[in-house]
Amino acid sequence: MTSAQQLDKSQDNKYIYITMLNIAACFGVVMLHVNQVFSIHPVGITWITAILIVSLASWPVPVFYMITGATLLDYRKRYTTKVFMKKRFLKTFIPFVVWSIIAFYFYRCIDVYAGRPFASWLPTINGIINYKYIRIYWFFVPLFAIYLSMPALNLLSGKWKLIRYLILYAFISYSVFPFISNTFHFTIDDFYSSPVSAGYILYVLIGYYIHVKPLSKKTRVIIYALGIAGVTIFCVGTYMLTPNYGGYETINQTFMGYLNFPCFFYAVAVFVFFKHCKFTKLMQNDTAQRLINKMHKSTFGIYLVHIFILYLTVGAFHIDIASLSWRIFGSILIFLLSFAFVQCIKRIPLLRYIVP
Repeated sequence: MTSAQQLDKSQDNKYIYITMLNIAACFGVVMLHVNQVFSIHPVGITWITAILIVSLASWPVPVFYMITGATLLDYRKRYTTKVFMKKRFLKTFIPFVVWSIIAFYFYRCIDVYAGRPFASWLPTINGIINYKYIRIYWFFVPLFAIYLSMPALNLLSGKWKLIRYLILYAFISYSVFPFISNTFHFTIDDFYSSPVSAGYILYVLIGYYIHVKPLSKKTRVIIYALGIAGVTIFCVGTYMLTPNYGGYETINQTFMGYLNFPCFFYAVAVFVFFKHCKFTKLMQNDTAQRLINKMHKSTFGIYLVHIFILYLTVGAFHIDIASLSWRIFGSILIFLLSFAFVQCIKRIPLLRYIVP
């Protein structure tokens, strides 16, 4: 999301799929947050549909990190490390700070309106950098760590055997080991895990690998099969292991998590699928091309503002968040409202810098 929009290469066949994937992933994030009823663990058909939506929309966050790897791991081909860091600072860190402060005052005003007590009218550095004022901004913390790691990761560019090794080591460390530990109560010391390709670096590396290296049809079929298996395990496993009562604390986490193997397989399959879709005909339509390019360049802004739009919409119209029609069509509404809001902000000279 954040890095793909830096490269306006939608006319380049190699990057058209990144453009489309970026928009689809942004919509998937909106759908996840509109499906907030999942967190209160409803029962009956509402619970089944909530799990289904969460399962099907679990891929966007990993894919955003994969897009970052695909578009930025070889950044030195385009500009220096100094320019790279400056661009990232202006286009991600500044908006993160500004919108975190906006979130602080947004929720303080709501507290005042509701008559709830609060400690202070001033945000703190700790509250901002640790995303205490708006929890969905946790996404930025791994992203910033990835950016700071890029000067070293860039040295891997073109070293395919080493990249494959690091992907495998990271997958075993952060997708397999935790699952074994949680499922079989078999403790594996964290020191066995890869320190070089820790956490979401796994997605950065595999995103770059898939973007650059061609995949045979046989390999793609295997990846798609694993992706289908991953989302099925995520959905059915969570439903079967979660008791039909209680709140969020009763939701079984065995197959959940962005680094867990079901989500990993699913996210990789989605990325590969988009890479091999043919979008060139769609981009030949001038009207569609302009709309797609605008959406592509607005996805970062949509991510920043959609949670505010969602809160205000639900509150103003007293929407039943458990309604299936809301969780499906409401996602489209919130996405489009957020897109329209971002377009308006982009037209204001000073404010456009906070939705790059």
